[in-house]
Amino acid sequence: GAVNVGTGKGTRLLDIATPIAEQMGARLDLAVLDSAPYTHMCADIHRAKRVLGWEPTITVEEGLRGLCDAAKSRLLPA
Repeated sequence: GAVNVGTGKGTRLLDIATPIAEQMGARLDLAVLDSAPYTHMCADIHRAKRVLGWEPTITVEEGLRGLCDAAKSRLLPA
């Protein structure tokens, strides 16, 4: 079955979208509504720990920075 990978800690969607936009040089125009059904995400990583012996070793910020660096190197002209 599926295995979730994440930090196991709740993260606001805005705290993911904002640094990505900043690092990619994009303009972000978001509105967070109190009535939105999903304003936070939290991966349940218990199965990854149990089945794979996996635990997170980097922060969300480090992961997003690496993701954006990889995307820029592949998508943007040198």
